[in-house]
Amino acid sequence: MSMTATASSPWRRRLPYIKGVCVICLVIAGLFPAPAQARPNSVDLSANQTPLRSQGAQGSCIVFAAIAALEAAYNRAGYGQLDLSEALLNHFGKMMWIEPRWNDTLAKGEDGRESQVGAYSGGGGVEYLKELSNGLRTTVEAAMPYRPGGYTAKDLPHLANAWYSPFWTQRRADDFNLDPRFLTRAALTQPLYYSVKRYATVSGSDPDAIEGVLASGREVVWGFAMGPGGQGQIIWQPCAGGPAKCQPHGGHAMLIVGYDRRDPDPRNHYFLVKNSWGPTQWPGGYTRISYAYLRKYGTEGGYITEVEPPRPWPELAFIGRWTLDADDLKGTLDIYRVPGVSQWLIREYNGRGEDHRIGMFYDESGRAYRVNGRIAADHIELFIDPANRNAHWDQMGGRRFIYARPVDQIMTGWELKPNGHASAGIATQGATFADVARTPRPFAASAFLGAWTATFLSPANAADAPRLGTLRLDRSDNTFLSAAERARFDGVAGEFADGESGRFDVRALIDRAQPNAIVVRLRRTAPVAESRTWEVTGDHLIHANGIIAGTGTNNGLEMILTRAGGSPASSIIASQATYGGNCSAAAGNMTGVLANACNGRDRCDYAIDYKTLGDPAHGCRKDFAVEWRCTGSAAAHRLTIPAEAGLGSVAALGCGTSASTAAPNVKLSTH
Repeated sequence: MSMTATASSPWRRRLPYIKGVCVICLVIAGLFPAPAQARPNSVDLSANQTPLRSQGAQGSCIVFAAIAALEAAYNRAGYGQLDLSEALLNHFGKMMWIEPRWNDTLAKGEDGRESQVGAYSGGGGVEYLKELSNGLRTTVEAAMPYRPGGYTAKDLPHLANAWYSPFWTQRRADDFNLDPRFLTRAALTQPLYYSVKRYATVSGSDPDAIEGVLASGREVVWGFAMGPGGQGQIIWQPCAGGPAKCQPHGGHAMLIVGYDRRDPDPRNHYFLVKNSWGPTQWPGGYTRISYAYLRKYGTEGGYITEVEPPRPWPELAFIGRWTLDADDLKGTLDIYRVPGVSQWLIREYNGRGEDHRIGMFYDESGRAYRVNGRIAADHIELFIDPANRNAHWDQMGGRRFIYARPVDQIMTGWELKPNGHASAGIATQGATFADVARTPRPFAASAFLGAWTATFLSPANAADAPRLGTLRLDRSDNTFLSAAERARFDGVAGEFADGESGRFDVRALIDRAQPNAIVVRLRRTAPVAESRTWEVTGDHLIHANGIIAGTGTNNGLEMILTRAGGSPASSIIASQATYGGNCSAAAGNMTGVLANACNGRDRCDYAIDYKTLGDPAHGCRKDFAVEWRCTGSAAAHRLTIPAEAGLGSVAALGCGTSASTAAPNVKLSTH
């Protein structure tokens, strides 16, 4: 199979692959390659490497090569042996990629695909070093384990279509990329992420240059065309026939970790390579490539000169498929990019402007809008422009929204309007808040009287913050208002009963000029009275029956109030689900699957079926362990179903009155 893309093509990740083969990358690195006269006759960096692994049926050798280089570089930097996620690097590399040729995207229309699909492979190992040095990161393997068998139409029917098929609109790409079965919640919430600070390139067909990098103590990522024959030999030799017989058949990637030219016969000089086909039968399990093979088939090389210190990536909290209720604007908000990650690619193709792309919005009629903005650790700013639905990645116009950092997969925020006014909204990744009981109209202070189901979310998980309970406004009261406040507001008062944190005195201010606007002040009275006042500013959504959303004015709280009877007391948030933990399977390996089935519901009876979950630990009877929380509550609920759980057992999760139930042999605890 021939390589059809050039080094300058943005479609290099989509090269054709034979099973288990892709563009080769060997990893050799060094700040300054050692000069020829100073080099030893052999170098072996294999002691610095993580164990040999297999890419299985996926064409993912490029990420295996890049990850192998990254693991070795962190080891040299003193971080020890890390096991980093190839799956997440591949997924992020596809999902956060952007088509740099704007006219191509423009021609596809508002929902034309501009990213790629994380189920597919392709690209170049050196390109991944470039991406890792320009903002892309990965995390530990346990957060998103690799699937050697890849993904098929059995996982998602969309995958019956080739990556290049016109079937793939942006929304259909998001159907895979944002599905929590495939992009695990754990992958987005790790404490540390890993990337490259600096890298360099080296000729992929120059043994002398590659030797120099290896001799400086660093591995090289090497890309090459797969020449026929030689793969079964202890040292791969180039094809000896003519052009017709020796035509390369695709590409591949590996990690070169040393060289040896001590043999008097130059034909036996070789590079020591960490291949992603698993261990070989040869010493140490490593592959050996002759100098002649490298000269004939090598296409590129790169090496890491410095890694970034591991650090959090808080912007990932916003990634996902959200149901947005911005009062008069409702629909699906797909956030699949951290702006700026593909700025290098835009510049490489002489594109204009800054990379501000965040994702897509689809209104209730299915119309698509490209969404731009900015993401910070504690908030997201986004623009949806009804007059420019196919907005270029650097255009920020139209309606402007700022939402706070998500808590329990819920975020609240505001639309900031040109006239200086603001209106509140809610976005959820679980079920939407039910909107049944209606607040009397027209809005006035008296309309807010009555009982409200209250959810207060604390990003910092503050122990003394209000949580979940019933907020009751039972009387009009202007006595607590200052003279200045009386000129603008009417007051109402009552109490908030929090099942976890006690009771709070509540005083609320209703703006006469904008009577759907409310300021809620809460001060704890029990179990111990406190002087601190928690203040939250919110709006009653005008187009809702009875929903108020808001954010803290002197704190990080987020608030959702629904007319009593209009919402479950709380809903499920799956924290972790593991199938086969008793058999040493990766913790959290089924978190995304359970979250997809149960999040947002007040009760969920999840059927555990090995035919759906697969077999993460062959030959071992596996248990199923679940941990979840309920919105507005810090308490963790845990349930373990003993082995063999995958033969039709049911995990019954619940919140509020739908308490978890279990058979007598099920371990259940709440902490």
